[in-house]
Amino acid sequence: MLSYKPIFRVLLADDDEDDSFFFSEAVKYLPYHVILCLEQNGELLLEHLEKDKLPDILFLDLAMPGKDGAECLHAIRENKELGGLPVIIYSISNEQADIDTCYNEKANFYVVKPWSFHGVIQQLKNIFSIDWKNTTHVPAKEDFVLRI
Repeated sequence: MLSYKPIFRVLLADDDEDDSFFFSEAVKYLPYHVILCLEQNGELLLEHLEKDKLPDILFLDLAMPGKDGAECLHAIRENKELGGLPVIIYSISNEQADIDTCYNEKANFYVVKPWSFHGVIQQLKNIFSIDWKNTTHVPAKEDFVLRI
């Protein structure tokens, strides 16, 4: 008997090669089939979203060259065709100002990048367990930051 693994199209926008590598390795440990695309800066991310099929989930780093993640989030939420895209902020920043900005710009969650590979896997399991295709998840402010 064949087992069915749900398929997720995921886009990660992150200029840090190590973080991108750990993320791409971590998705291999999930009970899902993940089609992962990577973009290294905000300009390339926005071009990708305009030209290609939308992902099921966007993971967006804040600290990128050129257009940073907050600017990209604002542009995405202002665009009617992109506005409903689930956006998970995936950043090293734990600064309350960054968290508040992303909450006000209507990101779906804010994840401080875990320091361990196991932590990355656990965070991804939590995020992928949400039924993104049938829910627009907007958490209460106290539930906005996901922690492991």
